[in-house]
Amino acid sequence: MAWTFYNASGEALITHAESEATKAEMEAETAVAHFVPPDLVKNSPGVAKAWCRVSATGGLGLEHNVSASARDADPGDYSVTFDTDFSATDYTAIGTVFANLANAHVVEINAEAVGVVGVLTKAQDALANLSFSLAVFGDQ
Repeated sequence: MAWTFYNASGEALITHAESEATKAEMEAETAVAHFVPPDLVKNSPGVAKAWCRVSATGGLGLEHNVSASARDADPGDYSVTFDTDFSATDYTAIGTVFANLANAHVVEINAEAVGVVGVLTKAQDALANLSFSLAVFGDQ
């Protein structure tokens, strides 16, 4: 089934037979003349490649592309392991703590490796075991 892109004036810009975008087109954001199937959306640069909820004890809750989480020996020191490694250590990890809003709580990313990220949770500038959520963006 063919389809056509139109501009605001109604002029046909691109007519294309139905074809699927490739992983490379998704990563380069050049798939304008192809449809994007659900299994390739994850390759877009603006989509989180991994995300999870981790309990204060280190247990893994809801997750995508995360195989394990663990609380390390020190209080507030966690490791989150990815199912699919990142291509480099220059990804971005963003976290938030589930805690009492009356106190200052922080998620700090303290180590980035291609297959695992280290997370510290702090309350009032001291390490503390706290539940947190994490989202990670980058190239895999």
